[in-house]
Amino acid sequence: MTREEILKKLKETEYLYAAYSMATKLPYIYCDEESYNDQAFVFFDEADLKNFVFAKQKEKIPLMGMRHEQKGLTFLWFQFYSLSINSVVVTAEGETLEIELSSLSKMPDFSKLPPQNQPVLNPALQLCGLYFMQELRRPVQPQERKNLRALEEELVVNLRKSKYLMPFQTQDDDPKKTGIPLLKAKNGDSLQPIFSDTLELGKLFKGKKYKYRLVPFEQLPVFLAPQAKAFLLNPGGISLPLDREQLKRMGAVFKEEGTAKPAEGETQV
Repeated sequence: MTREEILKKLKETEYLYAAYSMATKLPYIYCDEESYNDQAFVFFDEADLKNFVFAKQKEKIPLMGMRHEQKGLTFLWFQFYSLSINSVVVTAEGETLEIELSSLSKMPDFSKLPPQNQPVLNPALQLCGLYFMQELRRPVQPQERKNLRALEEELVVNLRKSKYLMPFQTQDDDPKKTGIPLLKAKNGDSLQPIFSDTLELGKLFKGKKYKYRLVPFEQLPVFLAPQAKAFLLNPGGISLPLDREQLKRMGAVFKEEGTAKPAEGETQV
C-alpha cells in the first residue's frame, strides 16, 4: 500500500492494533539504527500483530498487543508524543511503512488552557526509562543485555533534571485533610508512588480526589514518608523503584532522616 492509502485507511479503520512492551505496560519502542527515529508499531490486522510479537519473542523481547478503536486513536497519538516517539511503523497487508507521527496527528496545543489545567509531560524521561526497562527486564542472562550501562547513565541524567508529580489524596468529609498514598509490594514493603507526567498519574488516581505538587529531584528525600521503603516511579508504567541509597548516589539532598511531613490520614491504595 502507498503512503496515501495507509493514511486514508488510518482515518477509516474501525480498529488498530499496537505493540506494547510487557516490561513497561507501554508501547514498545525501537530506535532505528539508520534514521535514529524512535519508533512505535501499529497494525491493521491482528494476524500481523501476532506475527510481530512471535518474532520478537524469539529475540527474548516479550510483547503483547492492544486494540484501539478509531475514537481512541487521537489519544494513542498523544500518548506517543508523551513518550517522545516521533515515527510510527504501520503494517498493512503484510507490508510495513514508516510514517512520521506529525503526519498522523499534531501535538495538542494546551497553551490556551489555564496553567493549572495544562498537563505535565516529561517525554525525555519517559523515553529513556522505556529503553532502559525494556532491556533490563528482558529474560536473558545479564551479559546478553545490550548497552545497559549507557541506557542507565542516560536515565540517571534525566532523573536528576526532572520534576515529579507527588500526589496527596483528599478526603470527602474534610477536603483540607490529605493523605500520602502508599502501595504494597509483593514482599510487604510500602512504596510511595510518584509520577513523571499527568498521564501516568491518571492511571492510579482516575476517579479519585487528589492534589499534587511538583517536586524537583534533589528535594525528593524531604517528601519520602518515613514508613516507605522507596519511591515507585510510574507504577502503571516503567515501575522504577528509587530507594534512599539510590537517591543519595544520584545527588538528592538528605537534610536529616524523617524530614517528610505526612499529612493526617495516610491512605493505602
